[in-house]
Amino acid sequence: MKKGFFFVVVTFLILTYILTSISSWTMAIETSEKRFSERFRTANIETIIEQIDEENLNEVAEINANYALQELSEYSVDYPVKEGSADEYQHIRESMEGLVIHGKAEGGNFTGGGALLLPEGSSMYDWAEKLNTTINKIGFEVSNFSAMKFYIEQIDERTIEYSFDVHLEIKERIGKTSVSRDYNITGEIDIEGMTDPMAKRDAKEHGIENLTKQFFFNNNYNETDDMQPESITRGDEGQGWFYGPVVDVSDAGDVPMINRSLYILVGTYDQIKGLSGADLSWTHFGAYILTNNPQDAGGDPDCPDQSKTFKPLYYGPACVPRIERGEDDINKSFMVKKGFKPTKPILFVAGYSSDNIDDNPEHKIEDVEVYDIEKFRDFVMCGYYVHSENAPSFFQRMLEDSEQRNDSALGIESFLVGRFIGGSEQGAAKYDDDLSRLDRELFNDIDGERMMGMPGCKNRNMCNKDSILGHFRMSDEAVGYYELDDMVCTEDQCG
Repeated sequence: MKKGFFFVVVTFLILTYILTSISSWTMAIETSEKRFSERFRTANIETIIEQIDEENLNEVAEINANYALQELSEYSVDYPVKEGSADEYQHIRESMEGLVIHGKAEGGNFTGGGALLLPEGSSMYDWAEKLNTTINKIGFEVSNFSAMKFYIEQIDERTIEYSFDVHLEIKERIGKTSVSRDYNITGEIDIEGMTDPMAKRDAKEHGIENLTKQFFFNNNYNETDDMQPESITRGDEGQGWFYGPVVDVSDAGDVPMINRSLYILVGTYDQIKGLSGADLSWTHFGAYILTNNPQDAGGDPDCPDQSKTFKPLYYGPACVPRIERGEDDINKSFMVKKGFKPTKPILFVAGYSSDNIDDNPEHKIEDVEVYDIEKFRDFVMCGYYVHSENAPSFFQRMLEDSEQRNDSALGIESFLVGRFIGGSEQGAAKYDDDLSRLDRELFNDIDGERMMGMPGCKNRNMCNKDSILGHFRMSDEAVGYYELDDMVCTEDQCG
């Protein structure tokens, strides 16, 4: 009996120990699994948040900010941005904050047209919503997202700087695990390639839709004095003026017949006059550079008559010159400079026209100025913009009455040619031919002088007031600002 009771007690104790051990082991496993699960969930959420670093967010912000500014610029063509009361750009800043953060610029920022709405997916909040949709599938959610302290400023002629702060919090959908991060977003926008709203707005007011002028810059033209004409040399005598490419007599046949009147033929008198065939004649060309000095043809040793030149001078008593009519008495422009053979287009300007020299033969022997104007032509024809203290900035071009504004530090300007001023293309905007082609002057109806060597003004016949072509012009103020006085075409030079 005693042995049986002892056996039962011992067995009970052993079972109790085993059950207690099993229970402790089970609890240990459960605790370990719980801790592992928590570590696993924490690791997952940390992995998610680590993929969203400042570099990634800055890339998203850069895309959104660029798109927002482009859309704001386009919208301001029809509905200019209002000027702020204390801050001129207050409504530009408010519009950009609304567009970048929320995808919407309130209608109160514009002169009409209502609010500007961007397509879905174009704002920072849209990005946060997409992130939330993605991480929902693995049991997490964006529990808090906010963007604040938005700042935007134009820092130079072509660069816009922006910044804002972002707070992001991600947590489990079921559970308490969460992680938060704060980011400082900064970036810059280059306006190159964007629409010039002032130019497009004014073109629409002059009867043409969808005519776009874009901002383009060239590092060779940072200031107006980077494109001034360069004096190459001086000719000894000549008449008239002409701009065009040059061709040596030995290559004259390579120039198509239809283009020859736009070329300057270069060679000695005998070489030039030697081109006398029906298919290739010196008379086909627009102007001439004689690379030989006139030869003496007898007469008074102190003032010998000229030969082997155009418009030769003959001298009478007291060395008074006269011009005798003949084949060499030409009306076309020419200059004389021994050995001068330029290889690129030039503008040469004699002191007097053919008509003036007919009445005053002595004027033929005055110096002829020769210029390289290719930098200025390149700047104009390519539509580049350059800094100008007298012109509106990019931000100002989005405001109402933009053509009447200026920013001495950030102002930019450009010239308008071709379709903008009534060129030959169908649907050209119609501006009066007397107006300056500098944008801020054209849009303010300021008249200008014809400019030698520029579109519609490459020679006297083309630049004549009776010509049907449009003529490139600049005001006296603009001519002085760009230092182009030598290119102004006077009544005597152009008619």
